[in-house]
Amino acid sequence: MNPTEIATDDPRTQYIAKAFERTNRKKYENYVVTGVWHRLRAKGILLEPVTQQYVKRPEGYALLDLFFPALDASVECDEKHHLSQEAEDRQRTQDIIEASKLDPLRAIAAVSLESFKEYRVVCATIPESGTEPTFNPIEKIDAQIEKVANAIAGLWERWKRPEWDPRPAGEKFRDAGVIRVADRWVFRTHEEVLSAFGFPRPKDQNSTKRIRDGLEICFMTLTRPNVRTESWNNVLSDDGTTIEELAPRTGISDRAERGWRAAVEDPTRRLHRIVFGKASNAFGIHGYVFLGEFEATEARFDLPRPSLVWKRVSDTAKTNP
Repeated sequence: MNPTEIATDDPRTQYIAKAFERTNRKKYENYVVTGVWHRLRAKGILLEPVTQQYVKRPEGYALLDLFFPALDASVECDEKHHLSQEAEDRQRTQDIIEASKLDPLRAIAAVSLESFKEYRVVCATIPESGTEPTFNPIEKIDAQIEKVANAIAGLWERWKRPEWDPRPAGEKFRDAGVIRVADRWVFRTHEEVLSAFGFPRPKDQNSTKRIRDGLEICFMTLTRPNVRTESWNNVLSDDGTTIEELAPRTGISDRAERGWRAAVEDPTRRLHRIVFGKASNAFGIHGYVFLGEFEATEARFDLPRPSLVWKRVSDTAKTNP
């Protein structure tokens, strides 16, 4: 039998069918989002598409017609009703951009710290000779779809995003042997992360997991920008290369202080952490994202709150260290 004739049950096929099924009753939207998708496939680009992506707004929420998480890019289909709500659409876009800036994982969850990108395909206009909107000729719509697909293809080429792989995260990264910050993968649970490093199903949810002396996996809950709590705070710098671990306002114990000093001053006890940051964002994403391998470099005790500074020494980590 020809290998191409062998029946398969590719989970991507099932996912695609279900994703675009959501637009079946929205004929123009369906035409636009599937048009963009098929043009990208014709260029050999395979990105995970999300239709009707939820985005939290200050008041309520928005649904994006088509969203590519790997590129933080969306496609919107403007039909007749959009012509009477242009101001609302601009505010909606601005709300989404502002929401993305509040993401504590913005240093890696946003592409090169650039703003969320929104591409629009205008399917209707108001003719100069009339007041009622009409749908544009198919040639005009197709030209816009082609332009949008080319722009998204350009993003993909620029940032070299990996091809969409639907396998379980643990299996995928364990087989790859390495994880990169550039992968921007969201692990849903501790178990998924530890599975990638070959650990069996964990019996607890500890914040650290020792790999060997001087190296551990660390799960950190990140603090939102300009927000500080009374307890522990883990603040990720804008460029993603520094984490400041702020102690509670009540301070730390003498034993903890000795440990911090040793971790920084004693080369034989220098601690490295493979850090996964926990956070949620306006796009409804919850989980852990790889931030890199960090080394404790400075302990500060002359501030209102003691802190331990971690500097990134690598943006990759071996999953079979």
